[in-house]
Amino acid sequence: MRQPGVAATEISDVILGNATGGGGNVARLAALTAGLPEHIPGMTVDRQCGSGLEAIVLACRLIQAGAGELYLAGGVESISTAPARAHRGPNGELEFFDRAQFAPYESGDPDAGVAAENVASHYQITRQRQDAYAMESHRRAVAAAHNGHFDEELVPLAALTAGKVREPRSLPDSWRDSLPPLCPGEQSRPAIPAPIATGRPSSPSRRSPALGR
Repeated sequence: MRQPGVAATEISDVILGNATGGGGNVARLAALTAGLPEHIPGMTVDRQCGSGLEAIVLACRLIQAGAGELYLAGGVESISTAPARAHRGPNGELEFFDRAQFAPYESGDPDAGVAAENVASHYQITRQRQDAYAMESHRRAVAAAHNGHFDEELVPLAALTAGKVREPRSLPDSWRDSLPPLCPGEQSRPAIPAPIATGRPSSPSRRSPALGR
Protein backbone atom coordinates (compact mmCIF):
# COMPACT_ATOMS: atom_id res chain seq x y z
CA MET A 1 0.00 0.00 0.00
CA ARG A 2 2.90 2.33 0.61
CA GLN A 3 4.05 1.98 -2.98
CA PRO A 4 0.75 3.09 -4.66
CA GLY A 5 0.52 5.95 -2.17
CA VAL A 6 -2.84 4.88 -0.75
CA ALA A 7 -3.81 5.78 2.79
CA ALA A 8 -5.07 2.83 4.83
CA THR A 9 -7.95 4.93 6.14
CA GLU A 10 -9.35 5.19 2.59
CA ILE A 11 -10.03 1.44 2.34
CA SER A 12 -13.68 0.47 2.59
CA ASP A 13 -13.21 -3.27 3.04
CA VAL A 14 -10.85 -6.20 2.53
CA ILE A 15 -12.26 -9.09 0.47
CA LEU A 16 -10.29 -12.30 0.03
CA GLY A 17 -11.13 -15.58 -1.65
CA ASN A 18 -10.26 -18.73 0.25
CA ALA A 19 -11.11 -22.32 -0.64
CA THR A 20 -9.03 -24.09 1.99
CA GLY A 21 -11.68 -24.12 4.70
CA GLY A 22 -10.74 -24.25 8.34
CA GLY A 23 -13.22 -21.64 9.48
CA GLY A 24 -12.57 -18.09 10.58
CA ASN A 25 -12.38 -14.95 8.47
CA VAL A 26 -9.00 -14.89 6.76
CA ALA A 27 -9.68 -11.47 5.22
CA ARG A 28 -10.19 -9.86 8.62
CA LEU A 29 -7.16 -11.68 10.03
CA ALA A 30 -5.02 -10.55 7.10
CA ALA A 31 -6.17 -6.95 7.47
CA LEU A 32 -5.28 -6.82 11.16
CA THR A 33 -1.98 -8.64 10.61
CA ALA A 34 -1.07 -6.13 7.89
CA GLY A 35 -1.63 -3.32 10.37
CA LEU A 36 -4.76 -1.84 8.82
CA PRO A 37 -6.98 0.23 11.13
CA GLU A 38 -9.33 -1.85 13.25
CA HIS A 39 -12.43 -0.13 11.83
CA ILE A 40 -11.79 -1.70 8.39
CA PRO A 41 -13.82 -4.92 8.15
CA GLY A 42 -12.96 -8.06 6.21
CA MET A 43 -14.99 -10.58 4.22
CA THR A 44 -13.97 -14.02 2.99
CA VAL A 45 -15.69 -15.61 -0.02
CA ASP A 46 -15.53 -19.18 -1.29
CA ARG A 47 -16.19 -20.12 -4.88
CA GLN A 48 -13.58 -22.87 -4.80
CA CYS A 49 -10.96 -22.45 -7.55
CA GLY A 50 -12.51 -19.14 -8.61
CA SER A 51 -12.50 -17.63 -5.12
CA GLY A 52 -9.74 -15.06 -5.67
CA LEU A 53 -11.26 -13.84 -8.93
CA GLU A 54 -14.71 -13.75 -7.35
CA ALA A 55 -13.37 -11.56 -4.55
CA ILE A 56 -12.14 -9.04 -7.12
CA VAL A 57 -15.42 -9.18 -9.06
CA LEU A 58 -17.36 -8.61 -5.84
CA ALA A 59 -15.22 -5.59 -4.98
CA CYS A 60 -15.92 -4.13 -8.44
CA ARG A 61 -19.65 -4.63 -8.00
CA LEU A 62 -19.59 -2.95 -4.58
CA ILE A 63 -17.84 0.07 -6.10
CA GLN A 64 -20.37 0.17 -8.94
CA ALA A 65 -23.20 0.04 -6.39
CA GLY A 66 -21.72 2.97 -4.48
CA ALA A 67 -20.93 0.97 -1.34
CA GLY A 68 -17.34 2.21 -1.29
CA GLU A 69 -14.53 3.59 -3.45
CA LEU A 70 -11.45 1.56 -2.52
CA TYR A 71 -11.18 -2.14 -1.74
CA LEU A 72 -8.37 -4.59 -1.18
CA ALA A 73 -9.30 -7.82 -2.96
CA GLY A 74 -7.55 -11.00 -3.98
CA GLY A 75 -7.14 -14.66 -3.16
CA VAL A 76 -5.20 -16.71 -0.64
CA GLU A 77 -6.46 -20.20 -1.38
CA SER A 78 -3.91 -23.01 -1.60
CA ILE A 79 -5.50 -26.44 -1.58
CA SER A 80 -2.12 -28.16 -1.16
CA THR A 81 -1.59 -26.35 2.15
CA ALA A 82 -5.17 -26.61 3.44
CA PRO A 83 -5.57 -27.57 7.10
CA ALA A 84 -6.68 -31.08 7.97
CA ARG A 85 -10.48 -31.32 8.15
CA ALA A 86 -12.73 -33.86 9.77
CA HIS A 87 -16.34 -34.74 10.50
CA ARG A 88 -17.22 -35.44 14.12
CA GLY A 89 -19.01 -38.77 14.47
CA PRO A 90 -21.83 -39.64 16.92
CA ASN A 91 -19.27 -40.83 19.47
CA GLY A 92 -17.10 -37.77 19.11
CA GLU A 93 -14.57 -39.54 16.93
CA LEU A 94 -13.01 -37.57 14.08
CA GLU A 95 -13.35 -38.82 10.51
CA PHE A 96 -10.82 -36.96 8.38
CA PHE A 97 -11.54 -36.22 4.74
CA ASP A 98 -9.42 -34.90 1.86
CA ARG A 99 -11.90 -32.53 0.27
CA ALA A 100 -15.16 -30.83 1.02
CA GLN A 101 -18.45 -32.16 -0.31
CA PHE A 102 -19.37 -30.47 -3.60
CA ALA A 103 -22.81 -31.96 -4.23
CA PRO A 104 -25.38 -34.28 -2.57
CA TYR A 105 -24.04 -37.81 -2.43
CA GLU A 106 -27.19 -38.97 -4.24
CA SER A 107 -25.93 -37.14 -7.34
CA GLY A 108 -22.56 -38.85 -7.17
CA ASP A 109 -20.54 -35.90 -5.83
CA PRO A 110 -17.70 -36.41 -8.34
CA ASP A 111 -14.26 -34.92 -7.89
CA ALA A 112 -13.63 -31.70 -9.80
CA GLY A 113 -11.55 -33.49 -12.42
CA VAL A 114 -14.23 -36.07 -13.16
CA ALA A 115 -16.96 -33.40 -13.22
CA ALA A 116 -14.96 -31.31 -15.68
CA GLU A 117 -14.41 -34.33 -17.90
CA ASN A 118 -18.15 -35.07 -17.84
CA VAL A 119 -18.88 -31.50 -18.96
CA ALA A 120 -16.23 -31.72 -21.70
CA SER A 121 -17.72 -35.00 -22.91
CA HIS A 122 -21.28 -33.64 -22.87
CA TYR A 123 -20.36 -30.60 -24.95
CA GLN A 124 -17.85 -32.54 -27.08
CA ILE A 125 -14.90 -30.34 -26.13
CA THR A 126 -11.80 -32.33 -26.98
CA ARG A 127 -8.50 -32.31 -25.14
CA GLN A 128 -6.77 -31.01 -28.27
CA ARG A 129 -9.19 -28.09 -28.50
CA GLN A 130 -8.56 -27.18 -24.85
CA ASP A 131 -4.79 -27.38 -25.25
CA ALA A 132 -4.88 -25.16 -28.33
CA TYR A 133 -7.13 -22.62 -26.61
CA ALA A 134 -4.93 -22.53 -23.51
CA MET A 135 -1.72 -22.12 -25.49
CA GLU A 136 -3.20 -19.28 -27.53
CA SER A 137 -4.49 -17.58 -24.38
CA HIS A 138 -1.04 -17.88 -22.83
CA ARG A 139 0.63 -16.52 -25.96
CA ARG A 140 -1.65 -13.48 -25.93
CA ALA A 141 -1.01 -12.85 -22.23
CA VAL A 142 2.76 -12.96 -22.71
CA ALA A 143 2.54 -10.62 -25.72
CA ALA A 144 0.28 -8.19 -23.87
CA ALA A 145 2.63 -8.08 -20.88
CA HIS A 146 5.66 -7.61 -23.14
CA ASN A 147 3.95 -4.71 -24.94
CA GLY A 148 3.11 -2.95 -21.69
CA HIS A 149 -0.67 -3.39 -21.76
CA PHE A 150 -0.70 -4.33 -18.06
CA ASP A 151 1.69 -1.62 -16.86
CA GLU A 152 -1.07 0.55 -15.39
CA GLU A 153 -2.69 -2.43 -13.66
CA LEU A 154 0.28 -4.14 -12.01
CA VAL A 155 2.24 -2.89 -9.01
CA PRO A 156 5.61 -4.51 -8.25
CA LEU A 157 6.16 -5.91 -4.77
CA ALA A 158 9.75 -4.97 -3.99
CA ALA A 159 10.20 -7.74 -1.43
CA LEU A 160 9.26 -10.41 -3.99
CA THR A 161 10.24 -9.03 -7.37
CA ALA A 162 13.25 -6.79 -6.72
CA GLY A 163 11.09 -3.79 -7.57
CA LYS A 164 10.15 -5.00 -11.05
CA VAL A 165 6.96 -6.54 -12.40
CA ARG A 166 7.82 -9.95 -13.76
CA GLU A 167 6.44 -10.89 -17.14
CA PRO A 168 4.81 -14.31 -17.49
CA ARG A 169 7.15 -16.96 -18.81
CA SER A 170 6.77 -17.93 -22.44
CA LEU A 171 6.21 -21.59 -23.21
CA PRO A 172 7.39 -23.28 -26.42
CA ASP A 173 4.84 -24.71 -28.82
CA SER A 174 6.20 -28.19 -28.14
CA TRP A 175 5.02 -27.87 -24.52
CA ARG A 176 1.45 -28.64 -25.54
CA ASP A 177 2.42 -32.05 -26.89
CA SER A 178 4.10 -33.02 -23.64
CA LEU A 179 1.19 -32.22 -21.34
CA PRO A 180 0.56 -35.19 -19.04
CA PRO A 181 -3.06 -36.25 -18.55
CA LEU A 182 -4.85 -35.33 -15.36
CA CYS A 183 -5.51 -38.14 -12.91
CA PRO A 184 -4.94 -41.21 -15.11
CA GLY A 185 -7.65 -43.77 -14.47
CA GLU A 186 -10.45 -41.39 -13.49
CA GLN A 187 -11.81 -41.63 -17.00
CA SER A 188 -10.81 -43.92 -19.83
CA ARG A 189 -9.66 -40.91 -21.86
CA PRO A 190 -8.83 -37.96 -19.58
CA ALA A 191 -9.80 -34.67 -21.20
CA ILE A 192 -8.82 -32.01 -18.67
CA PRO A 193 -5.09 -31.21 -18.47
CA ALA A 194 -4.08 -29.85 -15.07
CA PRO A 195 -0.85 -28.26 -16.35
CA ILE A 196 -2.97 -25.93 -18.50
CA ALA A 197 -3.80 -24.03 -15.32
CA THR A 198 -0.72 -24.69 -13.21
CA GLY A 199 2.16 -24.90 -15.65
CA ARG A 200 3.26 -28.19 -14.09
CA PRO A 201 1.91 -31.72 -13.70
CA SER A 202 -0.76 -32.37 -11.09
CA SER A 203 -0.86 -35.35 -8.79
CA PRO A 204 -3.87 -37.70 -8.86
CA SER A 205 -6.74 -36.90 -6.53
CA ARG A 206 -7.05 -38.78 -3.29
CA ARG A 207 -10.19 -40.04 -1.62
CA SER A 208 -10.77 -40.57 2.07
CA PRO A 209 -11.02 -44.26 3.08
CA ALA A 210 -12.93 -43.17 6.19
CA LEU A 211 -15.80 -41.91 4.05
CA GLY A 212 -15.52 -44.62 1.43
CA ARG A 213 -14.90 -42.05 -1.30
